[in-house]
Amino acid sequence: MKDNYFAGVGAIVIKDQKVLLVRHTYGAAKGKLLNPGGYMNHGELPTDAVKREVLEETGITVNPAGMLCIRCSEKDWYMVFVADYVSGEVTSDGDENSEVLFMDCNELLQREDATDTVKILVRLALERTCLALLRSLFQPIRPITICTINRHNTVGGQLRHKDTNTRSGHSEQICQFAGFAHSVVGQVPKCYVADHQPH
Repeated sequence: MKDNYFAGVGAIVIKDQKVLLVRHTYGAAKGKLLNPGGYMNHGELPTDAVKREVLEETGITVNPAGMLCIRCSEKDWYMVFVADYVSGEVTSDGDENSEVLFMDCNELLQREDATDTVKILVRLALERTCLALLRSLFQPIRPITICTINRHNTVGGQLRHKDTNTRSGHSEQICQFAGFAHSVVGQVPKCYVADHQPH
């Protein structure tokens, strides 16, 4: 039961470089693709609301990994979380949405039937994820380690780097993701890592 129309949540769920989307059946976004979400129930925590809303709308079980952003206005508050896929098959709720699907992030950004908001959220999620993965490359051996990643040192979707201070098994994964993020957001974010604190 929805007894709150002020505080809402949304989720960005990316699995195998595809994002979970729903096609809305009402309101200003009727017929448009957007991320799942909805209003919180009275006494419900935001993370619990994310789990419930995604499951109700899409049939997918997720685990919120962290807040991506928040929008506050006099009318309402909207909190968006990045959430990890846990289990389930996409299933429309037959009410608030007419279609549920995982769509390639590149394709989403080119679709005219997707809202501008979900495009912005996906770009932001990819950038944040890329930075987090880049940080996991480094061990605290040297006091300061600086890594600069941009479109000029990626080759064929692979990251060109000379730093050997990496954790075994992670380098290839990070390089592949950096190339993917570059293809989606136009550039791989520049990341400065000093004592494992971003600047």
